[in-house]
Amino acid sequence: MLGFSLAPVAVTLAIIGFACPFAHTHERYLVILELLVIVGILLLVVCANGRRWHARWLEYRFLAEQLRQMRMLAPLGLAPRSMHAPAHHAFAAPEASLASWQFRAAVRESGLAAENLDHDRRWRLKTEVVLPLIRDQVTYHRLVKKRHEQVAEGLHVTHIVLFVATFIIVLLHLAHEQWHLFPYWFPSVASVLAAVFPAFGASFAARATQGEFHRLAERSEAMAERLEAIDQQLEGLSDPSVARLGSLAEEAADLMLAEVLDWRVMLLARPPELPA
Repeated sequence: MLGFSLAPVAVTLAIIGFACPFAHTHERYLVILELLVIVGILLLVVCANGRRWHARWLEYRFLAEQLRQMRMLAPLGLAPRSMHAPAHHAFAAPEASLASWQFRAAVRESGLAAENLDHDRRWRLKTEVVLPLIRDQVTYHRLVKKRHEQVAEGLHVTHIVLFVATFIIVLLHLAHEQWHLFPYWFPSVASVLAAVFPAFGASFAARATQGEFHRLAERSEAMAERLEAIDQQLEGLSDPSVARLGSLAEEAADLMLAEVLDWRVMLLARPPELPA
């Protein structure tokens, strides 16, 4: 995302040096700054891909999600099920990832829980472990939905405002050429803004496309609703059996892991790249 922010800055520096007469005396410094920005973008993308920052971040997130599920599954003698990507997502197969290997090693090392799952223990697991974890996830997805909707709306509004502003500036520039309405420096400033505003607008549009904020908001809404349904089923169990408690806990864990896996597939297909 940082590359999308720096790219219009480079455009701005180039346009200022070309279009503004008062900047000609400092054009060398503007060119140097523009070069530094471009080199910074290049180094950022090369380092991110060379050191696998993007892929490693996704691996750590997937590992953290698996370990979180162990908090409610391990006391019931269960573990998160192995997740398999469909054939068309083989590039993101979780079973071949370092995170899956580390998780399996952690499960083997922890062993089985040596506990007596009597009524009191099952009740405590339900009220103190399983339900709090599910409700935390519901709260999280509600917040994420709201945040993603706000970001998507903000990017869209900013994009539209910049487009309209560019249109107005071009009209004013045309009016000035016809009737000389503004000071002598106006054409230079108008030329800069007419080039810079679309560059920043394209940057915001690229962020919206790369982030897929609308899609993520819809996913979070669906996740919150499904987890709330499981929460209600658990609440209705006055004397949960090991089998029933384990079944609902596994259902919630499968749901959360599948969501993270789908999110991982989506973002692995969008590695860091040079902005257009």
